[in-house]
Amino acid sequence: MVRKIYLLRHGEALPPQAGSKDFERSLSSKGVAQIKELAKSLDPHVFDPTLVYCSPSIRTKMTLQHLTETMNVDWEVEFRDEVYEASVKTLFDMICDTDHSIYQLLLIGHNPGISYLAEYLAGESISGLEPGQLIKLDYGLGDWKNISQDTCSIFQ
Repeated sequence: MVRKIYLLRHGEALPPQAGSKDFERSLSSKGVAQIKELAKSLDPHVFDPTLVYCSPSIRTKMTLQHLTETMNVDWEVEFRDEVYEASVKTLFDMICDTDHSIYQLLLIGHNPGISYLAEYLAGESISGLEPGQLIKLDYGLGDWKNISQDTCSIFQ
């Protein structure tokens, strides 16, 4: 059975404020609108992640919240500290360690890691995911532990 990996970059965030941490940045009103528009374009019968790995930053949590509220869905979510400022290797290792019972995986994270991961898995130049952009990948080689570079294909 083909597995699906969805990689979502959080929506547009507010600019950094003096004295505040990057981790605490919220979505801008444009970022909220981006995620709500994305959610309305997704069919919840097709786009139905069995598990969500999400960075615990404010903007990724808000992205998840607006996505699930707009779609009226309730997914299993793991907030993973390692997704924040993650390298491709860190994100890749998380996918490899995903339980074999998971067939649709959504990862909500940050650039550049999320875009580099898409390029690594698909073997194609992605040119950087824009805020609020979702990329959908098919993986058909069995268990997650067998995933490697260039083993996924981009689908619509």
